[in-house]
Amino acid sequence: MADLWAFAPRSVHRVFRPPTRLLVQTYFDLSVTGRKNVPASCPVIIASNHFSHLDPPLISSNLDRNPRFLSVDDLFGQLLSFDMFMAFWETIPLDRDWYPVRAMRTAIYHLFACNLLVLFP
Repeated sequence: MADLWAFAPRSVHRVFRPPTRLLVQTYFDLSVTGRKNVPASCPVIIASNHFSHLDPPLISSNLDRNPRFLSVDDLFGQLLSFDMFMAFWETIPLDRDWYPVRAMRTAIYHLFACNLLVLFP
């Protein structure tokens, strides 16, 4: 069952990426440059400016790989459906008030597996 849970976000991302990309480019007049510079299999960290709650879906829809996001832990625990959504997308909670050792270990593990990590500094 754990394998299915890990497979689900990648599948959903793969299915919804093309229509979401089209929707984003149509309604938000978004142009993406440099997409070809993101390696297909090497570990990547994308550091982006954070303007709204739409940033993660906008970034995710324009990547050809399944990203994991670092997110402050203040967002968790407010609404069960939001927590489930964040867990489904494998968001890494980042402790803002203390040393984020667990989040950093998880992020490093994810990068060692040649995956993509998105953070908003």
